[in-house]
Amino acid sequence: LQYYALETALSKKVAFLTFDDFGTTANLSEIMSVLDKYNAKATFFVNCRYLDPNNALYSSSYLTWMRTLQSKGHTIANHS
Repeated sequence: LQYYALETALSKKVAFLTFDDFGTTANLSEIMSVLDKYNAKATFFVNCRYLDPNNALYSSSYLTWMRTLQSKGHTIANHS
């Protein structure tokens, strides 16, 4: 298990939300609603196979969701 400790200059408690590659957009609408409700930001780890049009797993709806997440200030990270 590998972890990283981060120090912040904030006087309040901070939580880092991350979502591991899920390969489907089925739950993204609900996840986005909760994040929007609390004005929370998260990091989404994405398997790039779903974003490559030359890959059999490619999904244009997945790509659209990733663009939406990014436009709302969330971080998209590579899950290799």
